Amino acid sequence: MFKGAEKPARILIVEKDELYAMLLRRAFEIQGDPVQFESVSAIRDALRSIAASPPDLIIADSKLPDGQGLDLLQGSDDGFRLPVILMTEIGDEKTVTEAIAAGALDYVVKSDVIISEMPQIARRALREIDLIRRKRQAEEDLRRSEEQYRALVQSQGEGIGIVDAEERFVFANPAAEEIFGVDQGRLIGRSLKEFMTDAEYARIIEETGRRRSGERSTYDLEIIHPGGEPHVLMVTATPQVDRDGKYTGAFGVFRDITGMRRAVDALRESEERYRRLVEFLPHGVGLIQDRKFVFANPAAVKMLGFDRLEEMTDLLARTLLPEMEYERLAPLFKDVERGSEGSPWHFTTRIRRKDGVEVSVEAYVTVVTHQGKRALQIFIMDRSGIEFLDH
Repeated sequence: MFKGAEKPARILIVEKDELYAMLLRRAFEIQGDPVQFESVSAIRDALRSIAASPPDLIIADSKLPDGQGLDLLQGSDDGFRLPVILMTEIGDEKTVTEAIAAGALDYVVKSDVIISEMPQIARRALREIDLIRRKRQAEEDLRRSEEQYRALVQSQGEGIGIVDAEERFVFANPAAEEIFGVDQGRLIGRSLKEFMTDAEYARIIEETGRRRSGERSTYDLEIIHPGGEPHVLMVTATPQVDRDGKYTGAFGVFRDITGMRRAVDALRESEERYRRLVEFLPHGVGLIQDRKFVFANPAAVKMLGFDRLEEMTDLLARTLLPEMEYERLAPLFKDVERGSEGSPWHFTTRIRRKDGVEVSVEAYVTVVTHQGKRALQIFIMDRSGIEFLDH
């Protein structure tokens, strides 16, 4: 401290002997230390000075006209105890012990030697108090950081939990407790095995093997609530290790995706029903995108004289229409390409089979989206038998 410091240290000397106080100041001046001094001779004056502006260090006589030097061992506005060096004319072990226990940084016996050494004693005391302040500030910063982290984790909508090496919960936030269907505080100490079937728990053990190897992964997990209701979770698990690198458990973030899974399953079932309906329809169904066939059901493939769908893939729709019919339907294709939705189109036309034979059909056309792009879904019925009867 002192030399090289950003600003002079402020030292309050509380000494009833004015000569001794002057000798102390002189010792600092000889050392060339940048110090600002204030000298008082009584406790009341010292307390008044401290209240106005707390000093960096107090050097005080242990016995003063209106009290004890120990009376100055009080806290400052920032919560730290003021640094005090106590001086006495006669020292004994008991007095020294009591002074240090009360919070004094040092306790010295007045002498000519102590006067000359006081700058070094003061430097040591200021370094000590600076270390104490830094340590306490670091502890306070850490406490605040932990509080912020705890508040963040506790308020998360996603479940956050930590399990030990035996798959027992050692931490769970409120969202995790809700996801597992238990009351607040009832998840800690419980095993994952309690919430799933043996087969699902075997998957957990397999995943734990990856954690033990240091792997992080995301996977779906099926659990059963205490009430018997099944739920599906999406879990992201990260291994936890101690200072020696030994596996101690896993940190998991999980989200209940039961509703999403049900929606996906319902969509898949709906698509399967639609696919089977289209596959077994006796009438032709196809998709035309960029004026090419991208799909046709078996009835459409047969109606157009092909053996397999692959023969029609990327086939230009124009090749299946006689020239006059294509010219008549060209505006419909252009409307779709310009973004027109309109109502479904219903018309009769003639199509050309693979073997060149023309067939009369009745068509229903609607605009749909296929793989993110607009397309025409076409439903066609063979009218050959109807035309024969008409004749």
